[in-house]
Amino acid sequence: MENHLNCRPEPNGQRAHWVQERIRPFTDRSLQTVVPSGFERYVRICQPAWLWQEVDPEDSETFSKIASGWYGHENATPIRWDDVAKETETIAHGRMQWYSIAPPKVEPGDAGVSYPIEYEITQEMVETLFSILCEHSGEDQECLCAFWQGYGIFDHLERAGNTKINGIGQQEYFLFNASLGQIRAQWASVLEGRFETSGLAPNALWPATRDWYYSVPIGPVTSYFGGPANLIEKLRASTLETYRAYLTDDIWNDDLNQSRNES
Repeated sequence: MENHLNCRPEPNGQRAHWVQERIRPFTDRSLQTVVPSGFERYVRICQPAWLWQEVDPEDSETFSKIASGWYGHENATPIRWDDVAKETETIAHGRMQWYSIAPPKVEPGDAGVSYPIEYEITQEMVETLFSILCEHSGEDQECLCAFWQGYGIFDHLERAGNTKINGIGQQEYFLFNASLGQIRAQWASVLEGRFETSGLAPNALWPATRDWYYSVPIGPVTSYFGGPANLIEKLRASTLETYRAYLTDDIWNDDLNQSRNES
């Protein structure tokens, strides 16, 4: 693929240096490993789990698709983490982990709740998030985007020697630029009728003005945002499932629910 979300390869890796300087090594396990320090406030945005309908045992065609990794919107409904926590009698809070609130594993074809999809946000989340960002920054705002190299869809960029950066999460990332409006339109377009972008969406996004930063990291099944207080409050007042976050938060461990589960 020669184009990714209408983004242009960014030749100047120094435009990401401020991010690299303000992020801690990934082994630190804190929020600061995926979002830079220096912002007024931070917020965690939970990516939904999925409530699946039961598949008719006689429906061999659908079972065949499930076995091949196929997902269909018509068979699943997004569900919030706080609703899952109520059902499992655990506590929804800013550092909760899916493994600590999750119901029993859903077998293919069964009805029940399944794991949120790693490094993916839904089309509805895209529209809500970008409506707020475009109102704040304007659709023409130039943004920098970082795409994880591990998707394996950037071979032509690898051969051409395009800019890669590290230090903003696991492994390396290709650096691109585009307007906020372009990113919004193409991200939504890629997700139309699908659960996953399959690498055709950024894992990190920030404006050239550096006044906010959005991260959809590899590993955690939530995304994170840093920015000014007024922008954070708009995100928190939206339909997104959000929780106040702090740079020192352990983004991998749920002390509250873990101790509750062990008691």
